[in-house]
Amino acid sequence: MGVLNDSRRGDLQVARHWAVRVFVGAMVCAGLGGSASAETWRSNMTGGFADANNDAISYIFSPQLTTGATGWAYLPARNAVGGGQLRRTTDFATFSALTTNGFGVPTNINFLNMVEFDNGTEKAILTGTARTGAGGAQLYRSTDGVAFSNVVPLGMATQNKVIVGMATMGDYLYFGTQNDVSGAEIWRSSNANAGNSWVQVSTTGFGNSGNTAISYLK
Repeated sequence: MGVLNDSRRGDLQVARHWAVRVFVGAMVCAGLGGSASAETWRSNMTGGFADANNDAISYIFSPQLTTGATGWAYLPARNAVGGGQLRRTTDFATFSALTTNGFGVPTNINFLNMVEFDNGTEKAILTGTARTGAGGAQLYRSTDGVAFSNVVPLGMATQNKVIVGMATMGDYLYFGTQNDVSGAEIWRSSNANAGNSWVQVSTTGFGNSGNTAISYLK
């Protein structure tokens, strides 16, 4: 677990980086598009999926468990204008858009991570958002790899602007947040299928509001 303590930051800052994955026997590289837009190498996708505001592809995620999602690669694109976009592909030649507007919330500017979780009854993909403006980060879940619903914890403070990392441990799914006001938080759930299924398991900022973000969970 990494904890970021930086009391000097007054704005939302999200690390962007190259994502490299092996998919269908070939190496695929995705990342920043500089002053233009994001690109994915080893595909015919250029120019930010025809939207220059898609300025980064955060990662490439290949589910292994979820029915309807195996065999697909998922690519989130950061878009601070119209909302984060999420697409999937089986061949990196054609891409199916799952959302082009942050699942209807344009201030969801990015989907920073994805994880699969088997709660013993069903397997699902979950992805957390980075959010600007009013409202807190959101957490979306899909059991078929196509339709996503918001299962963010009820009562989670809106100052939690980013769901930074997610990881499974034992029978639980955990995620950490970025909260520049009162400090980062960690939540967990044994089924992760509804907003009322989550419990906060850390004190806010571990008792220090300067601990603003859980950098990752591993």
